[in-house]
Amino acid sequence: MSSFAQVRSWVPRGVRADALLAFGVFVLVAFVAEGQRLRGGGCSSAALVVSWLLITAVCGGLLVRRRYPVVVGWCTVVATGAYYLVSDIDGPLVVVPVVALYGIAAQGRLLAAVAMAAAMVVGVSAGPLTGDSDVNGTAVFMLGGWLVAVVALGNGRHSRLAYAEEEARLRATEERPRIARELHDVIGHNISMINV
Repeated sequence: MSSFAQVRSWVPRGVRADALLAFGVFVLVAFVAEGQRLRGGGCSSAALVVSWLLITAVCGGLLVRRRYPVVVGWCTVVATGAYYLVSDIDGPLVVVPVVALYGIAAQGRLLAAVAMAAAMVVGVSAGPLTGDSDVNGTAVFMLGGWLVAVVALGNGRHSRLAYAEEEARLRATEERPRIARELHDVIGHNISMINV
């Protein structure tokens, strides 16, 4: 077995991969971003509780993203937006809607993925209206570029999988007549032998 095949067999898939991803993002956001807030100490307890609930909800959404991809995608976008409105920490929680966006595009739901990406760009563009001075035209442009790339990668994966399925179906369709010819030849030969 090659080393690549060994590594590939070790990598978790399905629900286990989603749980690992959700836990990893939760740890990243909770201890990196929220750790800064706890060290700073300048936050009300209500805002702290709300931000922790939003982090938990957004990361928890990754657990069911394969079953309900579009619903989870929109929930993560809305909850992440609410988190950035409540929190004064610019944490990495935006990773979750990006992962959900990729999953939606990879399932072939391109319209939903584009709508979600557009909503994210519009939401970030409204940042200066809420008093966020960190958001400028460059940040919005860069986010838009990243989201277009994520949608394109997800759609490319969907196209590759669809092509592979179609190719397998065509191979199976071509195989049936060959098997029928061989079966016909064998039966014909046996009948000839019986007649002799």
